[in-house]
Amino acid sequence: MVCFSGALHKEGEVTAFDVEKCTGCGLCALACPFGVVWTDKLAHKCDLCQGRIEGPACMATCPANALSDDFELAVRRARERSARAVALGGRR
Repeated sequence: MVCFSGALHKEGEVTAFDVEKCTGCGLCALACPFGVVWTDKLAHKCDLCQGRIEGPACMATCPANALSDDFELAVRRARERSARAVALGGRR
């Protein structure tokens, strides 16, 4: 885990966020392969609408059905994007 302050931490299979521990360093936003962590002096992380009975609002409203709660699929897509970036001369 990239968070030195413990603000981002594992709770079972979910990565949870504790705003009280966040130092705002931004390392989490740089490291997140899914783009769901961002900073505004303090970091924010998508919690997949944990309080919403119907599930994540973004998944329900995406007109292209591009969003999924299939973790393996998300990891596979992130790795494919990374491989394409490297092939095009991006990060190594």
